Amino acid sequence: MVSTSFWTGRQINACLVFSTPRISIDYLMLIVIPARSDKVQKSSPLRVMFLCTGNSCRSQMAEGLARELGKGVLEPSSAGLLAAGVHPRAIDVMKEIGIDISNQKSKVIDEAEITTMDMVITLCSYVEEACPLTPAGIQRFHWPIKDPVATIGSGAEVMKDFRRARDEIKEKIEYLIKKIIQERA
Repeated sequence: MVSTSFWTGRQINACLVFSTPRISIDYLMLIVIPARSDKVQKSSPLRVMFLCTGNSCRSQMAEGLARELGKGVLEPSSAGLLAAGVHPRAIDVMKEIGIDISNQKSKVIDEAEITTMDMVITLCSYVEEACPLTPAGIQRFHWPIKDPVATIGSGAEVMKDFRRARDEIKEKIEYLIKKIIQERA
């Protein structure tokens, strides 16, 4: 684990680049949840931010899933390099499983908010590359989820791909929650 320390950053594109190394994995095969700092109790929810390019689909679904499935374990938020609005199809596929994300707002990455996170999870390769470093003491993971917004086909084919993305994200969040609970036991 990287110890917490003062860090400096500089703006590149819309993302702050920090001078401390990040922790990254391509797939959730192994997660090590570090011991919490003295200022945060072990039983406190982990603050996690989900990032993707437009904060319209994958990161919005991840925020909604983490809020619903991770009650008491995760305190989620999401952001993007730009705020493209919450995609209507993302709202629809989340409603199918009983989660309402229609009141969530699309947001641009806030460098001050990132510093308050325990964990940052990127959901697309563009953001993973555009935001190469995070502050010390903040875990970073990369979950490469194919963007359903780019799907070409009939309405049914497009919705099928939104469901695929939702289900992939759900599986990863369920695994993350399971590992956090095991680590805290």
